[in-house]
Amino acid sequence: MNSENRGVPLWIIITIALAVSLLSISGYDYLNKRYERQATREIAERHQQEKDSAAAEAVRNERLQQAIISVSGIQTGIAEYLADKGKTPPNLEAIGFVSDYRPSNLLESVSVQPGGRIVLHFTAKSGLNGEVSLQADIDKEYWAIRGWDCTSSDFPSIANARHDCRYLPR
Repeated sequence: MNSENRGVPLWIIITIALAVSLLSISGYDYLNKRYERQATREIAERHQQEKDSAAAEAVRNERLQQAIISVSGIQTGIAEYLADKGKTPPNLEAIGFVSDYRPSNLLESVSVQPGGRIVLHFTAKSGLNGEVSLQADIDKEYWAIRGWDCTSSDFPSIANARHDCRYLPR
């Protein structure tokens, strides 16, 4: 063969074909991995949000439980007042507490209402926006308290904080 009739050497054509193939495969692999990484990132973010939400609910439930437990002295005072006088106290002062008594830093205020009802209002700092009500279940034959009915219209998951509490939508 004549050198003037020769085209591009075969080894160059093969090298170029291999390079193009490798670039194509690398590009495809890169794009495919990018979508996989994005999907993995989204799953990880969703799991983190679920963890954060569960942690926030656990903190909320713990705070609700602490606040409800903190009024046990008031519950005892109401029971003693009922046993002694045959009626429920009209307010906190009647059972020996000052009107602005707060047994927990989670509570903005606590009030005792006629009929043996205790109402807890939470501070803004507690992260709990709303109130919980504890209503005495009174046995009028013996003038004793059989138990307390714990309800809230503000905390849908209150039963998770205290199994003896119920959510009552408004």
